[in-house]
Order: sequence, then structure tokens, then C-alpha cells
Amino acid sequence: MAFGALLKPALARLAPAVFLYRGVANGATGVALTFDDGPDPRHTEPLLEILDRERVKGTFFLQGQEAAKYPALVRAIHAGGHELGNHGYSHRRPSELGAAAYVNEALRTQLTLEDSIGAPVAPLFRPPYGAMSVRTVIGLVRNGFRIVHWSIDSGDSFMHDADELAGCIERMSIRAGDILLFHEDQAHTVTAMPAILRGLKARSLNFASIEALWRD
Repeated sequence: MAFGALLKPALARLAPAVFLYRGVANGATGVALTFDDGPDPRHTEPLLEILDRERVKGTFFLQGQEAAKYPALVRAIHAGGHELGNHGYSHRRPSELGAAAYVNEALRTQLTLEDSIGAPVAPLFRPPYGAMSVRTVIGLVRNGFRIVHWSIDSGDSFMHDADELAGCIERMSIRAGDILLFHEDQAHTVTAMPAILRGLKARSLNFASIEALWRD
């Protein structure tokens, strides 16, 4: 197993108040559906329609630069009862920006999200690409952020076919408490989502917010 794959669960155990890799899920049956890289002018609204039709709530980790362009979509996500999260402003790694600029981008995104909906947004931060450094983690935590990773990567960034994606999820071992990673800027992800949701429901899994998984 790669070092990074070991590091994130270890951080979750060592600092559970600030780093979530997987929910504890004491007796719970919920998994968290998370969607990165939006809002997307092509795919966010169709995705929201599917989630609404299936009565499922998700967590949307939004890029600040996209949220600034499409504040109405941020409001639509929030109005649908979904959880908002912070995915940085320019979707760049700490190695590209440096720690101080990276944290400043997170703060800028937080303000953008809050300005879009006119209300506070929980300081949930997902690092772009899952990439972190010691200095960025310290800077984020000092500014009140809680860092959310994922325990199940759908792999949708590396596929181009909805049936392939739905079949891949069907074959995965998914348990209560898992945090599933999807990307809302991928057309095949939106197309596959009804089948994915039906498959998860058939396993007697329901859907939880990140905040709920943190509490369980």
C-alpha cells in the first residue's frame, strides 16, 4: 500500500476533530456522496435534478473560481438542501502555490461561497488532488478548517463511459461510513448517477452529510 494511502487514515485516527477520511458510523447506515470541481454550468443542474428525484443529499466541494463565475449554481445547490464544501480557489497543489498562498486561496473560496448564499458555510475543506503538506494542514487548521478526504474513489476522472462507471461502483466494497468521491464536471458521472444511487440503495445504504458522519 502506498504511503499516502496509509497516511490519511492515520491522520483521521490521530486528529479526528480536524481530519475525516471515513465516518465512524456507529450503527449508522449512511455513506457520503461527495462531488468535486463544480459548480459546472453544464452538469450541476442535471445532477441536482437526479438527486432531488431520488431524494438524496450530497456534499459539493466547490472551486472558488467556478463559484465566483456561477453564484446562482452555488445557491441552487444550497437551496436543494445539499452541503457545501471548499475545494480551493484555483485547484492547485501546495507545491504549486506555497503554503501561505494555498491557505489564502481556501479563505478566499470560503468568502466566495458565503457571499453567494448570504450565510455562513461550514469550514469543510477538501484538498485538490488530495495533496497536502504539513504547513498547509497547520495553516488550514489554524484558520478553523476541517479537512475531508475520501475512502472510496469512484475513478470517474479516468473513465468516459457511464455504464463502466456504474459497473465499477457496483463491484466495489462500500460500507456505512464511507466517503465516496465523484466529480460533477464529468458528463458520464451525471449519466451514471441514477444507476449508482439505485445500486447503493439496494445494499440498504442510505446517504449522510459529512457533518453527520463526523458526529456518528
